[in-house]
Amino acid sequence: TTGDPKPVTLTAGNVLASATGSALRLGVVPGDRWLCELPAYHTGGIAPFYRTAIYGTTAVVVERERATTPAEEPTGRAGFDAERTLRAAHEHGATGASLVPTQLRRLLDAADADGDNGPDALPESLRFVLLGGGPVPDALVERCGRRDLPVCPTYGLTETASQVTTARPGEATAHVGTVGRPLAVTDVLVACEVEAETGDGPAGEGPPGYRPCEPGDRGRLVDGRLYVAGRRGDRIVTGGENVDPETVADAVRAVDGARSVAVVGVPDEEWGERVAALVVRDADDAMTHEGVLAACRARLPDHAVPRTVRFVDDLPRTTSGTVDREAARALLAGDGGDADDDATAERPDG
Repeated sequence: TTGDPKPVTLTAGNVLASATGSALRLGVVPGDRWLCELPAYHTGGIAPFYRTAIYGTTAVVVERERATTPAEEPTGRAGFDAERTLRAAHEHGATGASLVPTQLRRLLDAADADGDNGPDALPESLRFVLLGGGPVPDALVERCGRRDLPVCPTYGLTETASQVTTARPGEATAHVGTVGRPLAVTDVLVACEVEAETGDGPAGEGPPGYRPCEPGDRGRLVDGRLYVAGRRGDRIVTGGENVDPETVADAVRAVDGARSVAVVGVPDEEWGERVAALVVRDADDAMTHEGVLAACRARLPDHAVPRTVRFVDDLPRTTSGTVDREAARALLAGDGGDADDDATAERPDG
């Protein structure tokens, strides 16, 4: 999502190994029907199609309307429609789905609004909902648990032909925050620092299947389960102190009424970077800047408390549904935003 596109070489063996590991983890059977809602030009979108071909199962593609707004023109298609997706899942008896957190939240909202017996209710046929493409809020997993929705947070990337780890249905709610254990024939190493040699080839390309993949993410293994703490490159350095943006985002999400949160570092003349947060509130919620800052002060060290908070109608996102961090940074730096919506907290001396 940043910089020039980089080549990634995958072999048929890479794809087959990923599909096999996923099938063993999820318990795929011939009658499964996979609901495909992610763009097929991303690995999370194309993977259900090649897995379907390998398994001999069925792919269910939700047709979208043509674009009607300038924001939709780059893809030529309208955005995600939760009601249309739920109806397609019912009509075709979908047993699996691949979604990003925003899509799943919208599905739950639509289902909650329609009740348990309406056309937009959650289909009982679903056996697993793969959830990836970015951090999965704990509150979303807990909400799925209350609805008995079999959510399966995953961790993966293009270089690994999609999934690396996947939580089994029920595992995510029992161990909130995990993205599961490594798939079969997959190893995960958590190291302090890894120096990846790229050789003389094009950036991003390496001999497929013959060297470790170093994705640049931070995480930890607990009882064999992976917990991802975000990108190394997303770390904020303010006044010489390191700040993990996901830790700050979790503190903001704990505030009643916080629907979606993105935390980034923006340039600051005094501190180098300052911690800044974009927040989407629930409709008609009375959440205030002061309330967000007070909650963060109660949970975080002084240097990690956001110095800027801005409320927005929705977070800027890439075409794959993940948060567009550069666009968020531009909004919080004052490019295209409304200064009246800012709340700036004074940082204590020392």
